[in-house]
Amino acid sequence: MIELKNWRVLMEVRDRELGYESDHLHRRLEIAVDLDAGWAVKLDMALGKAKNVVDLERTGDVLWVDLTRDILASDGLYRCQLRGLKGDTVAHSNQFELLVSGSINAAEAFPSVEPSELAQMEARVTQAKADAVAAAGRAEAAAEILPSVKVARTESGALLTAVDASGTTTAEVMDGVQGPAGIGVPAGGKSGQLLTRTEDGTAWQDAPESAVQPDWAQNDPTAKDYIKNRTHYETEESICDVDLTWPGGHISGNVPYTTAPVAGETYKVVIDGSAYTAAATQYSDTVIEIKPSISIRWDTAAQTVYGYNQGGYYGTRHVAVYRSVPHPLDPKYLPEYVITITQTANSESNITVTCDRTFAEILSASNSGMLLKVVVKLDAPSLSISGKIVTRHIEYVDDGESEQFAVYSPYLNLGYLITAEGISIGK
Repeated sequence: MIELKNWRVLMEVRDRELGYESDHLHRRLEIAVDLDAGWAVKLDMALGKAKNVVDLERTGDVLWVDLTRDILASDGLYRCQLRGLKGDTVAHSNQFELLVSGSINAAEAFPSVEPSELAQMEARVTQAKADAVAAAGRAEAAAEILPSVKVARTESGALLTAVDASGTTTAEVMDGVQGPAGIGVPAGGKSGQLLTRTEDGTAWQDAPESAVQPDWAQNDPTAKDYIKNRTHYETEESICDVDLTWPGGHISGNVPYTTAPVAGETYKVVIDGSAYTAAATQYSDTVIEIKPSISIRWDTAAQTVYGYNQGGYYGTRHVAVYRSVPHPLDPKYLPEYVITITQTANSESNITVTCDRTFAEILSASNSGMLLKVVVKLDAPSLSISGKIVTRHIEYVDDGESEQFAVYSPYLNLGYLITAEGISIGK
């Protein structure tokens, strides 16, 4: 879920997908907030030169709106910002992006509309009026005798008996007969079948198979469940495809290889059609242990691969090894997470460095897939240095004893270390 904390919007990549163009009351946008109940919050949206204001409802600590076709009028990457009103006070969040994916809209051309808060309020008033009229109608009907209808099967069809305030009414419904196209309903049929027009009339036929469910992990572009234009996905790349032959005993014959696995990384191993997932380990050889008794081993000195079977084996097995290749989302679509480092120096050239983010906050943003951006503010008149420098040179480091983010500024030719204890100038 999207979160608003201290007027900063925090979100994961999957939360950016708002819906599909022309969706109507199918999805709900929810934003968890830390605001008191006195704030009225709007969602300002911009797509190109077109802008829109969405009024957000509130339940407890969650802002929400049921997404309508007015809000999802066009597909594209919307630039968004939350705006809060409390008396004369106005507050804005950081800007963030929400994605509306395209729809075919084959049934009808989508009307050109410009949604607004006024249109939303008018729609709510109209719906409230319709609900009140419907409720009054139900109350009036309840004061009368409620009708009842019974259906009895007959040899030629069915007999309907209806009882209401005016009395009892009966009607006989005859089974249809086979006739010219479009006339009559044929007898028979079973649950789930559809009435279909044929060359000589109509007939009950089995319904077609359901539509194929799209599969995000499908990488075959010819498959029916393949999704085109995916923003990010993973593919498999073969690093080994060989036949290993055991002459009898624990170890197979050696086969030359071109690519060896990397120790610590996970691979998929397929042996005679059976798939296993295991990590590579570095011993004297690089080893992928399928199970305690079976492993595939790469002799890096001899540039050969061979198999090991603890129970002994005789024969040939086909072995294929695959590694995962990520295709990440283009960084330009990732929300930025700005970290501000301020360096000051007094007249005695004593330097002080502060950071507006904690190590835990930066780590959480990094793990959420956000793009880290560092701004260094300099205020050192004694050193004749002042201004603002923007850099993306930030790297997570775990040396086994402590975790830290290392920041390097080529302009200043110095670095900073951000740890759980605070920030310091790097060595």
